[in-house]
Amino acid sequence: MAYICNELGTNPETGHIECLQWVFYQSSGFLPELSTADKDNLLLWMIGIFMVVFTLKQLRKMFGA
Repeated sequence: MAYICNELGTNPETGHIECLQWVFYQSSGFLPELSTADKDNLLLWMIGIFMVVFTLKQLRKMFGA
């Protein structure tokens, strides 16, 4: 469960800035909202990691380890 401050204001007693209104934040999934460029970048990272692991496994198989 997460809350986000919707409105900031000054407390008259202390003079500190405080949140006056909290709003419940409901996430839509595991990842936050991503732009198309962020999604592309994440996909490229996943493909790159897969390629590194695949290459290392092939090298180990080639050298008999």
